[in-house]
Amino acid sequence: MSGNGIPIELWIDAQDGKPGDPAFEEWLKCCTEAVDDYEAMTGKKDRDSVFAEYVRKYGRREKNIQ
Repeated sequence: MSGNGIPIELWIDAQDGKPGDPAFEEWLKCCTEAVDDYEAMTGKKDRDSVFAEYVRKYGRREKNIQ
């Protein structure tokens, strides 16, 4: 696990992945969660992190809540 609680494998998959790949889609869900967490903690939108960059480029991905 990385410092953000994201498995290291997902960071690696982010380098080579593309939309539609299951691991890359999971990465995008983590990115969405990270930018939402940042806004919840600070009251400001995350515009500068690597997570925000992926959300801007590929769009939000929501985790399935069951």
